[in-house]
Amino acid sequence: MIDGEVVALDKTGKPSFNLLQGFGGGASAIVLYAFDLLMLQGKDTRVWPLEERREQLRQIVLHLPEAIRFSEMFDVLLSELIREVRQHQLEGIVAKRAGSEYRSGARSADWLKWRANRGQEFVIGGYIPNGDVLDSILLGYFIGRNLMYAASVRAGFSAEFRRVLLPHFEETPGRSLSVRQSPRSGGRTLG
Repeated sequence: MIDGEVVALDKTGKPSFNLLQGFGGGASAIVLYAFDLLMLQGKDTRVWPLEERREQLRQIVLHLPEAIRFSEMFDVLLSELIREVRQHQLEGIVAKRAGSEYRSGARSADWLKWRANRGQEFVIGGYIPNGDVLDSILLGYFIGRNLMYAASVRAGFSAEFRRVLLPHFEETPGRSLSVRQSPRSGGRTLG
């Protein structure tokens, strides 16, 4: 039994989560990147050191169809790896501690996942009042010149802050904004 991740590759061979969500439509290939070995011929390998599991896995993958690929390890400076991941607009990095055991279903400091290229700027496009307090702030983002509705944010505001903040929003001159995927009714836009 192996642990891995199913990945849709675009025409350039780059992983594309969007293509995978569309069940591979437009993907040039759907592959499984194998990165760990959990069982081998009925024997639990999770207690083996990472290097032993991966070496056995490498040998197994050599005899499997091309759609199952070995996920390579990179022994480089972290700063270099991060630079390459960002430059190639990849999702991120998974790091496992050398010599570590496999821990099923448990978070561990031996296994870290770092996501890259995931920043998004949002604008406050409006608000929703609730009596004399602020119910929520409406956030959006731009795609070209189109303002796209992203979310209604309610969490993190104390009752007092909601009371103090509402008059500031009400004093801000409003104007009609063309918002794609607009939220529920009752929201007011800001200028």
